[in-house]
Amino acid sequence: MVYCGHNTKIMRNAKSPPLKMSNVMKTMNKLLLSVFVFQILICTGFSLANFLFRFSNNKFIEIYIEINQLTTITSIIGKFFTFLVAYSHLIPISLYVAMEILKLVQSWLVFYDNVMFDTDAGKAAQAKTSELIEELGQVEFVFSDKTGTLTQNKMEFKKCLIGGRIYGDTWADDNERANDVEIRNFVNKYSINEDTSAYKMLSGDNYDSSLNNNEAKNLIEFFMVASICHSAIVEKDSTENLKYSSSSPDEICLLQGSMNMGFIMENRTTDTIKVYNIYNKKVKFGKF
Repeated sequence: MVYCGHNTKIMRNAKSPPLKMSNVMKTMNKLLLSVFVFQILICTGFSLANFLFRFSNNKFIEIYIEINQLTTITSIIGKFFTFLVAYSHLIPISLYVAMEILKLVQSWLVFYDNVMFDTDAGKAAQAKTSELIEELGQVEFVFSDKTGTLTQNKMEFKKCLIGGRIYGDTWADDNERANDVEIRNFVNKYSINEDTSAYKMLSGDNYDSSLNNNEAKNLIEFFMVASICHSAIVEKDSTENLKYSSSSPDEICLLQGSMNMGFIMENRTTDTIKVYNIYNKKVKFGKF
């Protein structure tokens, strides 16, 4: 027997999602229910009092009201709805309308708040739902199961330690970089956190000379390993630029850092990886 549809194990164990409702709205609903119960009680009490008043033995009252035309049950039910209409103003229906208007105004204020404006993305804060705006001021604890749930999971290649030396921790020629456009473009493209010492060391000599230099050799080995040891895949976009995709943003970060140093993974198959190094030398790893 094959179970499918709503008879599967997942659908059987699935629970309906809880209704997202703020504490303010829950409190308002409880108060509204209590007011409605109070209205029912007073309407019931007044309808019974009216029945006792009308069906008393007072002959003077019978002159003004026609008691004989109404039965006992009809009199109680009719007067109950009469008092219900008379005391209908006890239900604060306008309170819900006023609350919705206030939520709309608050969402408008959130959108135009300069403090909450994201300058990097160029977008303002948006209130996706007005039901939870009043909950923002009541948050006391924030629990997160992993990195990236409440933060932007964005990785950048800032520093690296190779052969006992830290790359990406030095700043030089700040005035010259700020004034010269070519130098600024060079720094943005071939640097580790605006430190171009690693790229200058690798590009200054040829491949054989770099292997004889211990520092350059360590750099070659580091970025070559970073270009190979990963599970990312490479593809070309509409402009023939390489684009890396991976389940881990750490691998993309290392690949981008290696690309800035001239070590580019060009192609990947199930058995081989093809890498271009800074010396325009194609290196192929895997099964042949």
